[in-house]
Amino acid sequence: MSLQEERKKEKARKKRNKGVGAWFYDFAKITGAIPALLWLRPKYIYPSKAAKRKIKKGGVLFISNHSGYLDPLILLCTVWYRRLNCVATKQLFKGKFNNWLFRHFLCIPVDKENFSVLTFKQIVTRLKAGKAVGIFPEGAINKGENKVEAFKAGAAMMAMRAGVPVVPLYIVKREKWYSRVRVVVGEPVRVDNSQPHAAGAIDKANALLHDAEENLAQFYEDLKKRKKKK
Repeated sequence: MSLQEERKKEKARKKRNKGVGAWFYDFAKITGAIPALLWLRPKYIYPSKAAKRKIKKGGVLFISNHSGYLDPLILLCTVWYRRLNCVATKQLFKGKFNNWLFRHFLCIPVDKENFSVLTFKQIVTRLKAGKAVGIFPEGAINKGENKVEAFKAGAAMMAMRAGVPVVPLYIVKREKWYSRVRVVVGEPVRVDNSQPHAAGAIDKANALLHDAEENLAQFYEDLKKRKKKK
């Protein structure tokens, strides 16, 4: 599908859904909050006072490691105070019902194998419009030995282009399916967007975000060791 065809399709979708607003998202979040919280029993860990301050207004990009299939739900529970636009694989949108459902959950379809310019612009547009967006920069569920795998450059590029803060989250992998969910919430990170086209600028920003994520993972490991010594 060409870029022009994608744009026409996106405009037609917006026209069909005009007037629906975010009522469906709010209704689903309110009705699903209690069972989700009872099941996940999330515990939020903040390394500093600055990490506790919630960005309730304006564009913000939430990034997280990807440790399991429930991560999008965990992300939604963590950012309960915002309408979170989550980036999701396009496979979830197959079929009319699924397409309607996930789009009304404010999800943004993405082709992991061929990330389009239109998708990138759509995400940046939402960020510039003051929306909150959630993304997993690893690109897929981490099944390796590393706590945090290498990041794809998309998240850094989005933050640079939109000029928004990035909040890193580290979801601790659960040992059992019924284990309590633990999320380490980091301080907002600002990437340098003064020279977005300079050589190495994107790599530098990407490294900054990846380091922030790894620092949260290390903080949790150190915390766990200290508790064992007590």
